[in-house]
Amino acid sequence: MKRGPVGVIVSTMTDAFETGKAVVEDLTNGSLVADASHKGKERIMEVLGEKGWLIIMHTVSLTSIIVVVVVVVVVVVVVVVVVVVVFY
Repeated sequence: MKRGPVGVIVSTMTDAFETGKAVVEDLTNGSLVADASHKGKERIMEVLGEKGWLIIMHTVSLTSIIVVVVVVVVVVVVVVVVVVVVFY
């Protein structure tokens, strides 16, 4: 387990390279098997659940994306109108 993002790019990048190297080593020496017979994400969720980890899933719907885009557009329009009114 690594420390996760800490705000320092070099630290995060070093952790990522070390993790990638460990995964490649595991694949090479046979301790990690990756093929179509393994369930991928579903198995990871099963293992985490078995270990008692709380799994929080967040799915982003198209509706929520549209709402965010509309809000951003409205804010930009309001800012432009305020700038025009105040400075012209």
